[in-house]
Amino acid sequence: ANTVSEESWKLFHERLHEAYAALAAAADRGQQLCPVWYSVMQQIALGESWPRELYERLFAKAVTRNPTFYDYYRQKVIYLLPQWHGNPGELAEYVDSVAQSENDANSSLLYFLINESVGMYDWSEKRKPAAHYDVLKRGFLNLQKTHGATLRDTNWACYKALLANDQPFAKELFTQLKDNADLRIWETKEFFNS
Repeated sequence: ANTVSEESWKLFHERLHEAYAALAAAADRGQQLCPVWYSVMQQIALGESWPRELYERLFAKAVTRNPTFYDYYRQKVIYLLPQWHGNPGELAEYVDSVAQSENDANSSLLYFLINESVGMYDWSEKRKPAAHYDVLKRGFLNLQKTHGATLRDTNWACYKALLANDQPFAKELFTQLKDNADLRIWETKEFFNS
């Protein structure tokens, strides 16, 4: 951020304002809002530094309308990163709350995806074992079964299985991955191969 010119910051804020105006106009028409409307509004709220209370109301409304729309949760992860609006420990608390919510198939799947997002945004978190590994594993298996897991998802599940010392599951996932290492997760091919 410290390398962005004043002119670019001005343009950034003008575009955020225009985006907000477009979304507000869509909401004023009284039509059913697309689920992505809320996700984009969360991005605007992030860029405009909305107060926490206002952001949480937006998030709650989004989740009430579409509780399994993953991008709402991913956007909240970004909002809670310390470089944005989160306080120390707050992001981990949020992720833990998802793992502990009702413990059904949807919450375990969301926990897996959110854990993966946090790891991609915060390298120190990536290297930690999942606080609720059993929920994470259940979420990954649910993802594989219901939607199909991407190579990145499978790499993430494998990486977290190793951190949790779940060698049998890691071996199973390495078999699925073959030679398809996601270096955003493993960092080096040598680490993946070892």
